[in-house]
Amino acid sequence: MADDPHEAPARRPLPRGALDTGPDGDGTRPRRALMDILHALPVGVEIYDGDFNAVFFNKAADDLFLYKEQVVFHHDDWWELGFPDPKVRAVVIAEWEQVLAQARKVPGSVQSGEWDVRCRDGQQHNVRFRFCFLGDIYVFVLFDITEQRRLEAELRRLANVDPLTETFNRRRFVTEADAAFAAWRRNRRDFALLMLDIDHFKAVNDQHGHGIGDDVIRLVASRCQRAIREGDVLARMGGEEFAVLLPDTGEADARRVAARLTESISATPLAIDSLRLPVGVSIGGTTAGDADEDLDAVLRRADRALYAAKNAGRGRVMFYAVG
Repeated sequence: MADDPHEAPARRPLPRGALDTGPDGDGTRPRRALMDILHALPVGVEIYDGDFNAVFFNKAADDLFLYKEQVVFHHDDWWELGFPDPKVRAVVIAEWEQVLAQARKVPGSVQSGEWDVRCRDGQQHNVRFRFCFLGDIYVFVLFDITEQRRLEAELRRLANVDPLTETFNRRRFVTEADAAFAAWRRNRRDFALLMLDIDHFKAVNDQHGHGIGDDVIRLVASRCQRAIREGDVLARMGGEEFAVLLPDTGEADARRVAARLTESISATPLAIDSLRLPVGVSIGGTTAGDADEDLDAVLRRADRALYAAKNAGRGRVMFYAVG
């Protein structure tokens, strides 16, 4: 793309057209100033005539859609470039035709939408658009919101994920467990909860520092992920404590999962730099029961089982049977 925003005539079949003609004494300078403003805008501006032939594209629009392989002279030239997948393209065109019909039905109305579209750089961008008909002129304004959408997705992820271990956090775990409890209330589908605590973790922090302590937590989380089954939900509840939700699982199977967790975590020392740190865990578990009025009742019982395992000497699994 040319460095000068007023160049690239292939993208502007009528680069000055009706928008910028006439002698200096007939308004050329104000119109040229308007062109400079349009090119300086941080949003894309495209103008088409009533038959959707291209009249004008500003620099921001070129940055998005001045494709190297083909120049867009007509609005319909863009579809295959922006949406190479025929199935996706068909869906988007159908959406477009509905919006276009509404724009024609209500002259002067501003229509809007958002598409995930292939742009000039060959990458997919989230592009929000606004457009309207102004007489026989069709004006299209484009906003590249890719970074905004990426940040929103990252914020959603951080709201659900523990940043240290990349497992779910307490908030997301409670959401998942609430859903499992609701399913149990509706149709008595079994589910179990395990609470897991790294034994003697304070001593690790005191002896080796919090950085090594964080490494221990991360490695234990990784071993837990390898030990649980597909569909089980692991979360860091805080500090060195984890929880595991076991959907469609009765006590016998939950005990087997707890045994695998113990073996996976404790079988070999954790390798952290030159250190080889043995690690043990205490696990408490329970299942949902008829007397449980809400999820908190199940969580409290699993917690009591965990503390019973720790008080009994750590490095073991304790289950609290449903009353």
